[in-house]
Amino acid sequence: MIDISGVGTFARELAAIGGLAVGIFWVCSQAIFVKNKLDEHDNCIKESKEERKLTIELQRTILEVVARNKNNGNVEEAMEKIDKFLDEKAHK
Repeated sequence: MIDISGVGTFARELAAIGGLAVGIFWVCSQAIFVKNKLDEHDNCIKESKEERKLTIELQRTILEVVARNKNNGNVEEAMEKIDKFLDEKAHK
């Protein structure tokens, strides 16, 4: 007579190993998903910083044109503030 009681134990162990493998795969896939989302978010922040810098530089250029046309007001003061801000950001 053949004892098959060990087959049930083997099947349970195999199922447990399979369950662990699926769990490990799920955790890894979630980690990759989160990393991709963080990379995407970092890229958006970088692009936003570049857009804001360009906007400030454009404002500075407009103020220069206004100053050349002698339509002053507070143009020189605004230009100094922009220059100071850009200098501070450049040195960070």
